[in-house]
Amino acid sequence: LWLTRPELADRILAASPSYWWDDGVTFDVLASSAPRGSIVITAGSLENFGMVALAEQMQERLEELDGVEVTFEVPRGKDHNSVVGPSLDLGLRTLLEAP
Repeated sequence: LWLTRPELADRILAASPSYWWDDGVTFDVLASSAPRGSIVITAGSLENFGMVALAEQMQERLEELDGVEVTFEVPRGKDHNSVVGPSLDLGLRTLLEAP
């Protein structure tokens, strides 16, 4: 939603995002969007489907955009389920402090 309707939110937490879904359609959407604001992206080190590598790719692409601040973290020893707690902690601390 942040990519297609950026006016709705300027602070986003993408905890364990499935960037692999639908053949990586999120990367296609990013190519034609203009998001603004802050995003926290997390992916647990034990996740499947290449999620850490894809999250890193999204981080790199977002950092190339003007007006986007990216925080990226890979909590060690966490999988898709157990990464939720550390993600919420980081996301709330980071995004509530964002200007």
